[in-house]
Order: sequence, then C-alpha cells, then structure tokens
Amino acid sequence: MISLIINIKTTESKIYKKFTSFLIQKGKKEYVLNQLAITLFKLKKAYQINYAKLIWTFLKKLHTSIEIKTIKKKGRVHNIPIPINYGRQIYLASKWLSSGIRLSLTRASLSKKLYSELNSLIKTANQSLSHQAKIKNARAVCAHKSQIHYRW
Repeated sequence: MISLIINIKTTESKIYKKFTSFLIQKGKKEYVLNQLAITLFKLKKAYQINYAKLIWTFLKKLHTSIEIKTIKKKGRVHNIPIPINYGRQIYLASKWLSSGIRLSLTRASLSKKLYSELNSLIKTANQSLSHQAKIKNARAVCAHKSQIHYRW
C-alpha cells in the first residue's frame, strides 16, 4: 500500500497535496492517504485510467474560471464575479469535492464516500454534490454579472 501512495504522490505532487489537504481531519494524514489510495486504485481498475488522468478528470469536471467575491464600496456590499488563476481553480475544485464528501448523508467510511462521489462525478456529474456546488457558483456569477464594473 505504501508503494501505491508513493507512486501517486510522484505523478502529480502539487495537485495531489491540495487534494489530500482538504480531506485531512484531526491530523489523521496516513489514514486519509491510505483511503485515497484505495479509492483511486478502485477507480483505476473500474475505468482503466491512470491516477494522474483520474485526478485531472475530476478537476476538469469541477473546473471554473470565475468566482464571486464580496466587496464593500460606498457603504454597500456587492457580490462581484472575478476571474481566478489556476491555483485558485484547483483549490475551489478540491474544496467542492471535500464538501461534497462531508455533506454525504450515508454512514460509510471515507473511502466509500469518496468512491461514490468520484464515481458519480465521472458517470453523471449532475448527481454529485460537488458538481452541484459548481453549478451554484455558476448561477451566482450569472446573477451578479451586472455588477462587474465594481471590480475596479
């Protein structure tokens, strides 16, 4: 199992670190790494895709290039759509994925919740909780696009 974790870490170290940092709770890093390795191994067997391509697929499905920021101007609060860089895009995708796992109502282990969330993201993205967070962000961007001039 340790060699599996090391192989995954070396393929996409920056993305993998951000991916795992959201899943770690109460300092249980080794537990999270093992559960993530087990889940990615199951998905690799199911879809015949290597680990780097799996992670890339998840990030591509949860990709966004604009987010909403709250800015105070002239005593009012405005929600403004702002373009974001690549690092922030990975951050938001990882955050939505971890929140989707935490919001799952099933009483199962982390690897089962992670597997079901990632599997639903690959098959039909609309059923996944993390994809619903992405849609919510897109709707907020469309709703507040008239306030884009407050960015400057």
